[in-house]
Amino acid sequence: MTDQWVLLWSKRQNCLHIEPVDNWLGKNRVAYRDEATLADYHPIYIGAKEVCQQTADSVRSTITARETQRVQVAA
Repeated sequence: MTDQWVLLWSKRQNCLHIEPVDNWLGKNRVAYRDEATLADYHPIYIGAKEVCQQTADSVRSTITARETQRVQVAA
């Protein structure tokens, strides 16, 4: 999957992460082999790095709103 990137979202950390699909899949293969649980990152887009970045930018307001709500609830 050359030049394919994945946009990942973490519910627990309320953040986004972009990395090459091959790296992401490699981590999942190791977790499978080791019968391990991975972090809570969930893929929300796979494609060109630029489009992953655009998609991340387009959802950043949701991430910010969720963080604001989290802080208010915790206060």
